Amino acid sequence: MKSISALLAALFICTLSTVVYADSDRIKNIYEWAKKEMLTDKDFQAPLPPVIVIFKGKLKGIVLENHGGAREDIIKRLPRIGGVYYPGKRVIYVADLVNDCMESAIISHELAHYIQHMKRGNKLYKLTTEKEREAVATSIQSIYYNTFCMERSMP
Repeated sequence: MKSISALLAALFICTLSTVVYADSDRIKNIYEWAKKEMLTDKDFQAPLPPVIVIFKGKLKGIVLENHGGAREDIIKRLPRIGGVYYPGKRVIYVADLVNDCMESAIISHELAHYIQHMKRGNKLYKLTTEKEREAVATSIQSIYYNTFCMERSMP
């Protein structure tokens, strides 16, 4: 009986572990789409960042550990957070969702933040406030969702 309990516990822990999709065609396609949608220059070169899909509870822990802003603000927003991009690590974490298309839309949002970060030196694209950066990323996510999830044809 103990071995069955241990096996079930191990299986449960495996479901909480990370799954990296950084080299998948889906992520590459979303990245290329986001770059075009954000009107990046043809000479814009930035490697695809690691995109790590993790259990939602683990994502919340990562956000709480790494967020430098007002703790009360992040705790209020935590239930709505489906992903996060960390510029210092250049890594994207996304909650493992049942709906793959919504997960892809969230990935497009976080990739938009990555592109913003990588283009920060471009004076034409410099967005100065978090609110401006978030508005662009949210717009990218909405366009992605409305284009691909409503039609069910992901790039």
